[in-house]
Amino acid sequence: MSNTGELKLIAGASAQRLSDAPQVATIAETYPSFDVMAFNAMVAPAGVPAPVLDKLSGDIRAVVNSREFAEKVSHLGIFPLGSTPQELDAWMHKEIARWKEIATAADLKAD
Repeated sequence: MSNTGELKLIAGASAQRLSDAPQVATIAETYPSFDVMAFNAMVAPAGVPAPVLDKLSGDIRAVVNSREFAEKVSHLGIFPLGSTPQELDAWMHKEIARWKEIATAADLKAD
């Protein structure tokens, strides 16, 4: 985060404050339960043998949950969270349901 005055951060969209701008409040501090974030995930095609998926998942989690990785991405507003395939699947289903409810309440339609 730059303090040159070129861009002013007025609020964070995730539930927790950014480590590079701890003085900047989150939207959730004004509107409780507001939490919007982009995410990246690695997925594999259906049918990948469980031992292969377990090995890949474990290796990726080890990197994502490492101190070195966190240090490299923290200034980007990235909150690393390595999860199991089952945890990712559950989280994605929860997010789909959440955003479907929001879209329905706002009467949003896909064209």
